[in-house]
Amino acid sequence: MIAIALAAAASVAGHTGIPQSLSITLRRDDDDVLLVSTTFGAVISHDRGSTWRNICEEAIGYGTGQRPAWWLSPSGAMFAGSYKGLFVARTGGCTWPVAIIRSAAS
Repeated sequence: MIAIALAAAASVAGHTGIPQSLSITLRRDDDDVLLVSTTFGAVISHDRGSTWRNICEEAIGYGTGQRPAWWLSPSGAMFAGSYKGLFVARTGGCTWPVAIIRSAAS
């Protein structure tokens, strides 16, 4: 299933290099939901890996070259955490309001 996501990644524009998976995040209360962080961004499946959809990482705002930590909540919200802050998407992954911003003084 991961190989399918990575094979599909070859056609993703704007990202270079050999596609690799970096982490797999599962939603504890729903075995159908899988989130895979890759070198070309993140993809999510809601059907145990049969189909995959890109997450709009450019909309998150944590900067280029970052590899955030991911968490899927039981409510369906996706969380991405990096040194720039904690970001949350509650509507599919293309709108990412900032939940917590790390200040420069921290």
